[in-house]
Amino acid sequence: MDLCIGSLPKELNHAELKKLVETHAQVLNAKIICQEGVSRGFGFITVSDDDAQLVIHRLHGQMLGENKLCVKKAHSKRNLPRQVYISKKWREKALEKV
Repeated sequence: MDLCIGSLPKELNHAELKKLVETHAQVLNAKIICQEGVSRGFGFITVSDDDAQLVIHRLHGQMLGENKLCVKKAHSKRNLPRQVYISKKWREKALEKV
């Protein structure tokens, strides 16, 4: 099962993330999301389905440095309902043309 871990320190790397979680469960994969070589402060780990709840329970809300970790089940963007947001300014312009 894939888990999303948010509020990671910017200096944390993939190996350190894996080591952090391996104290609670076997990690199959660990990845920190980066943009232009700099951590965006969150990452994903893959653990067995049996270990996922244990990892969430033990790490969610724990402090890592000055950051309070947020651990939850990861969801694919493809599976999320699509919501359309229209800005007020765009809506006013569209109504003017009608």
